[in-house]
Amino acid sequence: MKKGMTLVAVVMIVLILSILGLAFLNMAGLEGVLAKKQIFYFKALNIAEAGLERAVWKLTRQPNWRSGWNNVLFDEGYYTVILENQSDGSILITSTGYYRNMSKTVQAKVNVSSSDSSPSILFTSGNLLGSIGDFPGIYGDIGQSFTTGSSQIKIAKIEMQLRKENPNISSIYMTIRSGSTVGPILGTSNTILSSQIPSNSASWVAFEFNPPVLLQPNTKYFLRLSSIPPSTNPYSGVQGKISLIYAPANYRRIGGGSTRSDIDGLPSYEGPEFIEVSPYLYGEAYRYIGRNNNTNYPGEQLIEDFNFRIFAQSSGTVNIVNWSEQPYRSF
Repeated sequence: MKKGMTLVAVVMIVLILSILGLAFLNMAGLEGVLAKKQIFYFKALNIAEAGLERAVWKLTRQPNWRSGWNNVLFDEGYYTVILENQSDGSILITSTGYYRNMSKTVQAKVNVSSSDSSPSILFTSGNLLGSIGDFPGIYGDIGQSFTTGSSQIKIAKIEMQLRKENPNISSIYMTIRSGSTVGPILGTSNTILSSQIPSNSASWVAFEFNPPVLLQPNTKYFLRLSSIPPSTNPYSGVQGKISLIYAPANYRRIGGGSTRSDIDGLPSYEGPEFIEVSPYLYGEAYRYIGRNNNTNYPGEQLIEDFNFRIFAQSSGTVNIVNWSEQPYRSF
């Protein structure tokens, strides 16, 4: 009898120890899972903060930058950054960090002030509005050349003064080219949608270049305004018409020649007299660039010039108004 009781006691002790052992193992496993999840939390947070800090730094270099980033690899994860202009003039930066199956979003509302708002190169003498070149349409692109000053310059934004003549027109964008209107592309701007083009009166429309385009000193470059679908293809389906502010040619007397009095007593000039001259001395306007799918056709040079303003890359100051975090999320 005593031996039977002893055996039962031993079995009970072994069973209790087994249960305790399993419980300890489960607790150890749970602690491991919790520890791993905590690591995932911190990783996702660090990645999100890295994206946000990079966006703040970017705004100090390019105050007009708003394009953000999508799925940028960082520290075994990745982040996505979105910038949104707010009604009070501030910018809301939303950065989400992803690590394994965990995500974390942080936000910062910032104010950005630019230290350079004056154009570096410009021509604004035009006061006439017209659809020279009928752009966009079936006649090809339009262009305007300019010449840089004595120093290198990084171009971040170019403005042209224009308006749309139709409610719905094709989207437009700008390229900076070297050599000619059909030369190598040095930079391509953002796309301007029909809804972003003024219709009542001609206004300055900004074409932004990200990254900025580095231009060499004392060199002629070419701006080319293009559409989506392309105006160079008569069958592309491009639609609408854009009018631009331009300056007409002026007249200058050339050569020596002499004067005499006509019968009416008014002076008259003999010999070489007057020629039409482009009002902008350091460049020319063009139309019909690349027409009829001829990619090598540089267009027709005009005596008129389009109004434009070219802005160098500016520096800015970023002040953080508030900073917030959203809860962790599993995905």
